[in-house]
Amino acid sequence: MTEHRHLKRLVRERMQRTGEAYTTALRHVLSARDDASTDTVTDSRPRPAPAAPQHRVSALARTMLAAAGLPVSEPMACGLGGGIGFLYAIFQYKQVEHPMLTIVAQHHPQPWLEAVTAHLNAASPAVEHRIVTSLSAKAAFDKLDATLETSPAWITVGRGGLPWHEIPEGPLGAAEAADPYPVVVTRGPEAGAYLIDDADGEMHTLSADELATAWALHKKGRFAIETLAPLSADTGVGADPADGGGFHSEVVEASPTPDAVRASVATTVAHLTGPVIHHAFDSNFGLSGMRKLATELRDDRTKAGWRRRFGDARSFEVGMLRLAECLTWVHTAPGGTRPLFAEFLREAAELLPAAERESWREAAREADAAGECWARVADTAAAGSTGNTDSTDSTDKEATFDEFADLVEQAIAHEERMVVQLSR
Repeated sequence: MTEHRHLKRLVRERMQRTGEAYTTALRHVLSARDDASTDTVTDSRPRPAPAAPQHRVSALARTMLAAAGLPVSEPMACGLGGGIGFLYAIFQYKQVEHPMLTIVAQHHPQPWLEAVTAHLNAASPAVEHRIVTSLSAKAAFDKLDATLETSPAWITVGRGGLPWHEIPEGPLGAAEAADPYPVVVTRGPEAGAYLIDDADGEMHTLSADELATAWALHKKGRFAIETLAPLSADTGVGADPADGGGFHSEVVEASPTPDAVRASVATTVAHLTGPVIHHAFDSNFGLSGMRKLATELRDDRTKAGWRRRFGDARSFEVGMLRLAECLTWVHTAPGGTRPLFAEFLREAAELLPAAERESWREAAREADAAGECWARVADTAAAGSTGNTDSTDSTDKEATFDEFADLVEQAIAHEERMVVQLSR
């Protein structure tokens, strides 16, 4: 259970060995992990071996949808979740010596499974999204065990409670340990054990005590259990687990409708153009957030500029690594999720009337082009986070920030054109 703990090391080792860029090395590492993944579960329930995905929460949603009779591709699960977005912020804590960069390049802040089901049900009910909560761990496990008799469960744990995640020490470690982190749970191979799908290419086994520890770390979650129930073709009512829904029933497979993909894209466009949260912080979201990032990258006068925030060696090294991660796999997929969203647009276009298809295909081309810009930012940032910071003088850093700003502005232009195509 070392996938998360050693992902950075594996990527860096491959970069040093092959000379590949960060995003290329990451793609090869994930592909190798995908090829090596196997399913060790031997019971008869339909549970395919998890493949290492491009986008974690889309892969988890895909698992849930398949059990509810809605098998979709990873790009489709990504698009149905709202696809892409953008949040940019930098936080400074007294107890931390360097600024903390945050970029969320996927749809945000709506919970992913909620967004997927809302879009699927945009015009007519397709799947029922159920949430049950508990006030105690014992009550929660009673409900979880009953749920797992018939379907997988989506739960949100504290990331630090999962043994295969490495949480840093210090003041930020406690916050990261409680970071809300969704996983999909199914019954383990023996009593008292649970299989955890973290969308990392393998199924992890936790005891009830281990799972309880992780689950309780998400203190605001009230031990929530989320499930998807297939809707009956005759009644439009979700199948009751007591009647054998989920794993053990004959579920009529369905597909996303044109209305579902249109609703998904409408959300993407709305969140890129804003407002998102109807608050002053909206300036950090969407295209506005991208413009703010470009402005601060070029700012050489104020303390908000990157030249001051990330001017010293340690801040530069940490900031570059964080920038690379935020554009490849932390709350995103490679290329800031844009290439995966482009795949969704091409797939979704085939569901639409001919008059709409070309606009969506052109939007996909713009999304791909934007993804190339974000991938170049990630690759350059990763190269600057190697730890050889003494050789990176202020002039080199300023040139790097200007290069980032150029690429961000190019990405903005592509995404503005994409929005125009999708708004037609």
